[in-house]
Amino acid sequence: MACYSEYFSKLLLHLCQKNNRENILTSDGISGAMLRAIYQKLYCLQFITPGELEFDLMTSRSVSNVVQTPSGRCRVYYKHPDVERAEHIEADIIILATDYVAAEKNLLNGLKERIHYENDVFVIDDDFAIVWVGPR
Repeated sequence: MACYSEYFSKLLLHLCQKNNRENILTSDGISGAMLRAIYQKLYCLQFITPGELEFDLMTSRSVSNVVQTPSGRCRVYYKHPDVERAEHIEADIIILATDYVAAEKNLLNGLKERIHYENDVFVIDDDFAIVWVGPR
């Protein structure tokens, strides 16, 4: 709910951490019905209405850099643990799903100097995005 998101984003860090500890299981799960709905939508976008929306689901990537291209897109540089060569992709939107724990993530090591921290925890903006020096 938007009102709760706004409330949560304004909490002091120690209150956010307390809230997360107390409610860890409430944000931890996703129902089978929701997973099926997501899968069905992605299947439709990929095979029924191709070209309507392009997307990639890319697991186990280690991000080393993100730069904004002249066209305003984001170029993401990354490595997969099974492949030792650097790769990149351009995107309009990037979602890094790292877990619900506000802890150091190895996949973000390449961006560590650009990410803002408070008491060793990522600073999160009102849209629940990590505050960092880079494309918005």
